[in-house]
Amino acid sequence: MFHYLSEHLKQVLPFTEAETTAISCQTSRKVYNKGERFITEGEINTSSAFICNGLMRLFYVKEEKEFTVKFFYKNSWIGNLQSIHHGEPSQYYLEAVVKTEMLVFESNDMNQLFNEVPRFERYIRLMIDAAFRQLIREKADRILLTPEEQYLQLLDTHAALIEMVPLKQIASLLNIEPGSLSRIRKRISRNTKKL
Repeated sequence: MFHYLSEHLKQVLPFTEAETTAISCQTSRKVYNKGERFITEGEINTSSAFICNGLMRLFYVKEEKEFTVKFFYKNSWIGNLQSIHHGEPSQYYLEAVVKTEMLVFESNDMNQLFNEVPRFERYIRLMIDAAFRQLIREKADRILLTPEEQYLQLLDTHAALIEMVPLKQIASLLNIEPGSLSRIRKRISRNTKKL
C-alpha cells in the first residue's frame, strides 16, 4: 500500500529510493470501516495519515447536530495540527464514509523523519500550503456562490461523492437543509431534461 504514497511523493519532489524506504519504515497501515473514527472530539490526536483509498469526513457536532465541513479523498493528508503540535483536544471528528485505507504516522516518527529526510519535511510543508490554499478557495466559494452553484461545482469536481455520501451530509457541507438540496437537485434535473 505504500506505493500510493511513494507515487504521490515523486509527483511533488524528487525523492530517492533510500528516502522513500526511510519513510515507508515509519508508517503503519490502517483500515477504517464505514463509520469508524480516526479522530474523535475531545481526544488529543498524535498522528496524521495519508489516504490511499477511501473517503473521510470532517465534521463538528453542536447541539446533537452534525455539521460537515470537508471530505478528504485519495491522496489527501489528514490529522489535527492543533492537537499534534499543541496538545489541544480535537474539536472535530474525522470519520470514514466508506472503507478507507491509510498510512498512519505518529508525530514522534514524523519528527524523526524530518531530521532523517529533510526533503520529506519540505514535502509536508508543500502539502500544508496546498491544503491552506484549498481551504481559502472553499471558504470563498461558500460566501460567493449560491448553494446551487456549489452543488454544481461539487458534481463537476467530485461526482462520485454524490453516490457515496448521504444527501444530508452533502446538504450540511453546503450549509443548507436537506429539503433545500432536494429542491436544487429537482431543478437541475428538470433543466437537464430540457436540454
